[in-house]
Amino acid sequence: MNILLLGTHLNPGGITTYLRKLTRGYNRLGHKVYIVTSGGSLSKQFNEFGGELVQGNIRTKSELSWRIYFAAFKLARFVKEKKIDVVHANTRVTQVMGQVIKLLTGITYISTCHGFYKKRLARRLFPCWGDGVIAISQAVQDHLHNDFYVPLSKIRIIHTGIEVARFPAVNDNLRLEQKKKYNFGKGPVIGVIARLNEEKGHQFLVRAMSEVIKVFPKAKLVIVGDGREKARLKNLVQELKLESNVEFMSVVSSTVSILLAFDIFVLPSLSEGFGISLMEAQVTGLPVIASCVGGIPDFVKQGETGILVPPGDSPSLAEAIIDLLKNPQKAAALGVQARHAIKNYFTLDKMVADNIDFYQRIIHEKNRKNPGR
Repeated sequence: MNILLLGTHLNPGGITTYLRKLTRGYNRLGHKVYIVTSGGSLSKQFNEFGGELVQGNIRTKSELSWRIYFAAFKLARFVKEKKIDVVHANTRVTQVMGQVIKLLTGITYISTCHGFYKKRLARRLFPCWGDGVIAISQAVQDHLHNDFYVPLSKIRIIHTGIEVARFPAVNDNLRLEQKKKYNFGKGPVIGVIARLNEEKGHQFLVRAMSEVIKVFPKAKLVIVGDGREKARLKNLVQELKLESNVEFMSVVSSTVSILLAFDIFVLPSLSEGFGISLMEAQVTGLPVIASCVGGIPDFVKQGETGILVPPGDSPSLAEAIIDLLKNPQKAAALGVQARHAIKNYFTLDKMVADNIDFYQRIIHEKNRKNPGR
């Protein structure tokens, strides 16, 4: 198949990771992949994975921007020239663009919904979901159906998969090496990798550390990520006098190395479509603690593959962290079970195969309904 992926940019983030996974997976199966974005710091990786980048002047947050429609008209010609079989959009801006391309060419158009959307009038009047919609979790499917009335027949849940071979299983020796590499010290390290915005709930984890260090004074919280909440979080750390127990790190190009330095991974989100960083932690064999929100319960099963706590609840976070640090055998067992679950049910190969199957199903249905087109 000839596949056209649409994304707004290729800077670090969940959607860029998703596009990278699809590009690599599709290429391995022999499909031709074109990626249309406004570019970004990770563009080079897509060429290395066999994708062909197409530059588009679409860096905008407005679905009414002239850039979208100008790019769509140019891409309509591209779709015909390259004999594209399916267009796959991944942001609101590219959903609108994909819908315009579909109107101009009749191409099969699919969108992936990566999270939860505000019920804005524009989205109700111009939904632009496409011929089929991929929801990354059960919670996202429910949201699409209940809040935007997308028919269930049009939606397929396809969980984002992990390339398991890239993530070695953590062990004590490896963890000590990585802690030394990052100068984390010998105490327990609690880690989180996520954008620094309000919905990720970092402030509740920082507050939880005030209780954790009463029991484990050498414990360190490592916050990996960048975003608009960084200054506020640093002020909170100072206010709570946690400077020696909390460390901030900017976005890393590969999460593998830093994950292996953690003892526990925590994702305290207030809202979460799925949670790729959490899944990556699981596949290394790390015990995880996460908020019971959104798509997280799809792969974090309470007491089996992780610990779930109520969102925005610092005392519960602190209690869960302290419990796992006090009970290393329990923590290790959760990590082993989590890695096993990811290897069996949430692989990149499965994700890619499910996506291709969905494309083919939607194309077949369109051809059956419109045999002359």
